[in-house]
Amino acid sequence: SSSRTVQETNEEFKAMTGTIHLGRKLILKYNRRELTDKLLIFLALALFLATVLYILKKRLFPFI
Repeated sequence: SSSRTVQETNEEFKAMTGTIHLGRKLILKYNRRELTDKLLIFLALALFLATVLYILKKRLFPFI
């Protein structure tokens, strides 16, 4: 009886292995996506600030 229970438990773990690997792949994918989103937000903010500084420079100091 106990051998059968151990055997069934082992088979369950084998079946769950695929699900665990899929979950790991999804977590890694979302971590990469989060990093990409942060990078894009930073670049957009940098472009916005550069544009604002350029406009201020042209309006306040047109002779430079």
